[in-house]
Amino acid sequence: MEGAVNGGKTITEQGRDVREQAHALSESVRDLMGEVTHEIERQMRERPYMTLGVAAGIGFVLGGGLGPRLLRTGGRLAANMLVAKALGAIVPQAVDE
Repeated sequence: MEGAVNGGKTITEQGRDVREQAHALSESVRDLMGEVTHEIERQMRERPYMTLGVAAGIGFVLGGGLGPRLLRTGGRLAANMLVAKALGAIVPQAVDE
């Protein structure tokens, strides 16, 4: 007996399936990374200063430039602004009806 049967497949067959799925996933990730790299390079050519600013901002945040309290406060502020903007778009429509 080659292995325990689970759903009509042996452990060896299940292992093969997992290996094939992992290979397909790695190919998809490789393709996606190629597309991301191409897009970043395009942005660098078309908008070099914006790209540099975004990269610096991401590096600052990931490097711990903003503490948890400041991030939490910024998140709340952004959420409040979004809610206010959404309500501003909804309320005039409700009044018109």
